[in-house]
Amino acid sequence: MNLYSRDYLLDGKIVYYQLKKGYRSGIEPIILAAHCKKKYNKILDMGSGCGSISLIVAYRNPESEVIGFEKNKIHHQVAILNHKENNLEKLKFLNISNIKSVFSYLFIINADPSVFKYKIMLFNHFSKSDSDMYFDVFIEGSRD
Repeated sequence: MNLYSRDYLLDGKIVYYQLKKGYRSGIEPIILAAHCKKKYNKILDMGSGCGSISLIVAYRNPESEVIGFEKNKIHHQVAILNHKENNLEKLKFLNISNIKSVFSYLFIINADPSVFKYKIMLFNHFSKSDSDMYFDVFIEGSRD
């Protein structure tokens, strides 16, 4: 038995798999995605779930690099399936194992506040041998 269903976003322009039980995407991803304009070249979607917002933003802004970050492994796996199905070149989905690379960019950060409450602490470091900057990131998050 499949744990997810095959659905569509933006009148069938995007194939979207989502879990059959639990949160199901509605109008919220479309409204939140509308705030990510073409002027941003790097966009991070925190708590991306199965990737609805990331998919819409990447579809509407094909020149922008879009990263969906999700710590839940099942949601992340479904997001990867969505990425493969839609073949959006500049879209990536990352999980907790990639957290240090997530903050190596300048982003607009989009997070649905009704789904997750995050406390994010960034610590800048410079290596002694050169001026490469890296981050230690700690995220505390919980579902409402």
